[in-house]
Amino acid sequence: MTCMTSSFLMGLSAWLVWAEGGFHGNPTALYLYLAQLVLISAWDPTVFQMAPPWVGLLVCLAAFGTVVGCSRQFKELNPIAGNLVKPCLAWASLLAIVNLKLLFL
Repeated sequence: MTCMTSSFLMGLSAWLVWAEGGFHGNPTALYLYLAQLVLISAWDPTVFQMAPPWVGLLVCLAAFGTVVGCSRQFKELNPIAGNLVKPCLAWASLLAIVNLKLLFL
């Protein structure tokens, strides 16, 4: 449920940025959004099905970095969108903690 909520909030913030024409003027925000979308979607199968936990940790850290980048870029373009990304940062942090626990088991 939290993953769906996080995805909804990230999508809503991206829509707010798009509605203001932010992706046209700043394509970096779009690239960061698409990168985080791919990385967050790849985390679950990477950690639980395909690879050792350290690969999942790398994917998770990269996803966290892209969410931080989205937060900064979105905040410049639309402050409300930047604030909506903050729960997504908390979710990415929780995923990193879970991944660290898996790594040290």
